Amino acid sequence: MKKTIVLFLLILTSSVLFSCRNESTDILAESANETTIENGDVTVEADNKDEPKRLTEEEKAAFYKVVEFDLPKDFRDAVVKYMYKCAEIKWQPKEDYSTTSDNNSWSVNLSYKKGTVYHGVPYSSCTSGADHFSSLIVDGKYFPRELGYQTEPGLNCYTAIQEAYQTFIPTQMTSHHWLPGDSKFCLDIVGDYEYKEGTTKTEEICTLNGKDKIYDCYSLLQKGDIIYTVKIIGDGNIHCRLVVDEPTIVKNGLGKIIPSRSYVTCIESTNAFDKTRTDGVKTTWYVNHTYSFDKLFNSNYVPITLKGYSQPRSEMEAPYLGLDMEITPALLSKGMFTGVIRSNFPLVFGRVDILDKSGNVVASKDKCDLYNVKKMGVRNTFTNMFDTLEKGKEYTFVLTAGIVPGNVELARVNFTYGK
Repeated sequence: MKKTIVLFLLILTSSVLFSCRNESTDILAESANETTIENGDVTVEADNKDEPKRLTEEEKAAFYKVVEFDLPKDFRDAVVKYMYKCAEIKWQPKEDYSTTSDNNSWSVNLSYKKGTVYHGVPYSSCTSGADHFSSLIVDGKYFPRELGYQTEPGLNCYTAIQEAYQTFIPTQMTSHHWLPGDSKFCLDIVGDYEYKEGTTKTEEICTLNGKDKIYDCYSLLQKGDIIYTVKIIGDGNIHCRLVVDEPTIVKNGLGKIIPSRSYVTCIESTNAFDKTRTDGVKTTWYVNHTYSFDKLFNSNYVPITLKGYSQPRSEMEAPYLGLDMEITPALLSKGMFTGVIRSNFPLVFGRVDILDKSGNVVASKDKCDLYNVKKMGVRNTFTNMFDTLEKGKEYTFVLTAGIVPGNVELARVNFTYGK
């Protein structure tokens, strides 16, 4: 049921436009020397009409270790919960640092101070995620491995929603393909507004349809849908917000929508700290901000949604994550390891840690900011891991990887280096 209030004054927050760049389409190359099973070749079988497709026992046998995850019961609820999860993570910088970037028509200028508690995955285009970013926080403290908007692990407005959708479907889409009228438009519109092929900005759609039509479409939004605006396609001057609840709709006595009093409630990752917070929370996540229909239209937002919401569960795949071969003590003792991390969902990260006998990390390498990477050669990704090790000493090799549905420790092997 839509929330409807007749002639009741609502106090609304102002609509603020923030911008994000388009994402890279680089794919992590796999070495021809790695033993690999090509992504996409795995077949699956359905248990019944209500269950997703899962690996057969024969396919599981092709892995040294593989873990399957269940799909959430309510897709829309899972998407919204993931966004809240990203926004609620607490951390403190180990030292002062700044994130800056000049992107022609928009910029990033964020300063983080030692001793200050921040909430939420930081704003950046080097895609990380809730679980991955949490794993980088040690004793409540965090410092980027490399400073810069394009190199610090984090999420921006677009990648946050992209990952939220990966709680149940392995979608990976560049942001300009979210624009109705783009030649590769990959989402669905909400409502029945019109758009033309070759559209380059959402202002064209709003002008073509007019206010009343777009207002009617706003009123059809549901939890987990998106409101999206594009100023300059290709320049990253876009912004998107995830809708967290059905709209509140106010109508006059004739049944017509009052746009200044009707609104949607959203969560979003932004490039500025939320100055409207009165609880002392420092965050670049705008949580449960409300935006009136007229302010959305004036900023040229259009409503879009994910096609996967209407896909039958029986046509979907249960997420899995695995390692194809064992990493042995004998190989590690020689300073070698091999294997391929594989999944049917995009990898969020892979990491190798080497611990000494006391459990201290003596070598570590982390790989994130992956775009549509569903397999990762371990040997070629995690190089020079043995450079600081001492011959004759005992160590533990730990391999971990993650997709949005969950992380898996794929290997934990004790070995003596140089033995």
